[in-house]
Amino acid sequence: MLQNAIQSYHAELLNSGVLTRSFDTVWASHKGNISNPNYMWKMHLYADSYQDWYNLSRIVIPWLVSQNASFKTVNPDVDSVNRILQDRTDDQFGKAFTIYPNNEQEFKKLALGLEQVLTAANLKTKPSLNEHRHNIALER
Repeated sequence: MLQNAIQSYHAELLNSGVLTRSFDTVWASHKGNISNPNYMWKMHLYADSYQDWYNLSRIVIPWLVSQNASFKTVNPDVDSVNRILQDRTDDQFGKAFTIYPNNEQEFKKLALGLEQVLTAANLKTKPSLNEHRHNIALER
């Protein structure tokens, strides 16, 4: 039953227009205020299950949208969810969110704001990213 609630929530993000599905990838995106697609830094938020994504997304998506931030997250179809949130052998495993700030000022604002909202929601974790081979562990 909970799995159905998560899937319904995820589909509603697309139906409401908060997210736009990318049909040729495993990602859905929110365009936000992207003005500098060449800015060299991005942020990743990690989740290692669909339940973990759901817990994170219910806090993070409304906050990122309120900040008009540009980001992507996993599409709700079974193949995308399995690949990104469950297949520990996939090099994209765990990349629940990728956030694209436009400049250093926005990066700092988003990083500090995310720290606050994640801490307030008790969603901080310190996974050992090196125990699995995927590129989120190699990005800085």
